[in-house]
Amino acid sequence: MEYTRVGFAGGHTPNPTYQEVCEQSTGHAETVEVVYDTRIISHEAVLREFFLLHDFSQNRTQSDGQYRSAIFVLEGEKEGLNQWKVAREMMDFLGENGQKVATELTKISAFFAAGSRHQQYCSARGITPKRRDFKKISEILTLFSPQINRGID
Repeated sequence: MEYTRVGFAGGHTPNPTYQEVCEQSTGHAETVEVVYDTRIISHEAVLREFFLLHDFSQNRTQSDGQYRSAIFVLEGEKEGLNQWKVAREMMDFLGENGQKVATELTKISAFFAAGSRHQQYCSARGITPKRRDFKKISEILTLFSPQINRGID
């Protein structure tokens, strides 16, 4: 990873504040921007971690709530289009293998960074995020091979 930063995406209000997002008046989800070099790590590897780190089978609030499961891809970028394709394939593959996938896949035009007190929240507080034990999901994902990696798109 080159870097990560937390913020908001997927809503209708430009430059929302944390308070506005918490009030659920902006339509934004709290999210993490993940910037990485695809020559070093693949979209598939990043997306595998996404699906292994949280419960993608349910949205914790209504469909436009701040805690919904979502993958946001920036519009207009070639790598964004590739990420979109791999994410769609992986979500379909999980569904075809008996998994309920409630994750939203949305193209966005902007990501809005949260304030500095929200950045690197866990490391600043000595908290180690817990990885969920999704053995079945891990086993299913070992069978996944995105078509884009095979040169088919």
